[in-house]
Amino acid sequence: MSLLLATAPAGAEVKREKFGDWIKECLIEKGKPERCQLAQTLVDKKGRKIVYFIVARKDDRPYLEVGAPLGILIPAGIAVQIDTEKAAQMQLVDCNPSGCRAVLSLSPQQVDQLKMGDTIFARFVDSKSGKRLALKGSLKGFAEAAKSLGL
Repeated sequence: MSLLLATAPAGAEVKREKFGDWIKECLIEKGKPERCQLAQTLVDKKGRKIVYFIVARKDDRPYLEVGAPLGILIPAGIAVQIDTEKAAQMQLVDCNPSGCRAVLSLSPQQVDQLKMGDTIFARFVDSKSGKRLALKGSLKGFAEAAKSLGL
């Protein structure tokens, strides 16, 4: 479930549009400005959500939210990497029964890296095994989706 759907009040409409491997979701409520986000969810072979990436705006500033499963090493947090660029460390915001999430305010340079990139990685450490994991998402369609969001 998307974050917009999770917070959608009764009677609100969610409009979706696909851009390559990204989905633009907009929450439409009568009398309120439209709220939109770009999202991609990675699932395992059984169809279970394991990682998600969301790009949206808050107070007209773009941010990236990454969600990961429970069982990650909390002090290590989550790092996000675009192609072969240096990974950006993200601090965990919270963990709940559906997983953990981290948020990163995006600079104009980071937005450009997302638009020009091919791959996005979520990197974290498994708390039981100590194994470093890197889950790979696609940036196919992101540039066009970002343009539709005004980024």
